[in-house]
Amino acid sequence: MFILRFIFKTITTLLAALAGNWTGDRLRGQVTGQNGHLLRLVHTNEQGESIVAINPLLSNLMPALILGSVGRPRWLYTFVGGVLASIFLGDRYEERFMEYLRGERSIGLGGISELT
Repeated sequence: MFILRFIFKTITTLLAALAGNWTGDRLRGQVTGQNGHLLRLVHTNEQGESIVAINPLLSNLMPALILGSVGRPRWLYTFVGGVLASIFLGDRYEERFMEYLRGERSIGLGGISELT
């Protein structure tokens, strides 16, 4: 019985985080006038190539789950955390991660970007 309750609470919390992120993304889109992001992980670019996209809903999932660990009911705190993460953080994590993957970011040691 404990295992079923644990699985149910875990799934409920994850779904609340995703729903909160989606809701926050829609609210951010309405306020800023930007297009909201679609709930898909693969899209096709202008050249007709399929590209795996890192969904901003998923990149804001961790802040929502962290806030969900603060209080009870966890699903409510997770939902609110997802909304707040999507509204205030937006695409910052995703953009930085994509820059890192493309190699556009120079990683220096202690502020030194190049070693001579």
